[in-house]
Amino acid sequence: MPIFKKKNKNGDLSINLQYIDGLPHYTEKTPIVISLNTRENILEIKAIANKLFNYPEVKLTFDRIIQYDIIDEKTILEKEKNMFGRAFIGTMLLGPAGTILGGISGIGKKKKTKNDKFLIINYGENIE
Repeated sequence: MPIFKKKNKNGDLSINLQYIDGLPHYTEKTPIVISLNTRENILEIKAIANKLFNYPEVKLTFDRIIQYDIIDEKTILEKEKNMFGRAFIGTMLLGPAGTILGGISGIGKKKKTKNDKFLIINYGENIE
């Protein structure tokens, strides 16, 4: 499964991600773009909204990259069903009997599964 699926304006393979941790001066959840610059043998990391936040561009030479990995995290989200909203719709559709049926159908929780993928890059010292 390829990680980099698009090309940027320079023709380098790139991917848009959300930053989590590990780089100086960056904050969690910053939108970033990671590009493979094969002409200079570097991995470039830039904040997407850099004009607003003025994050420094990070360049990792390929020989500084020790390892990379993609990790999947499956999260099960539970959300309360809206009993009153369902009772209201039941009333509108079926009258008083619909109120009871709609309200009963709103008891409990909905489960939604969310899959997150994390790109982890381990690198040595002396990054630019």
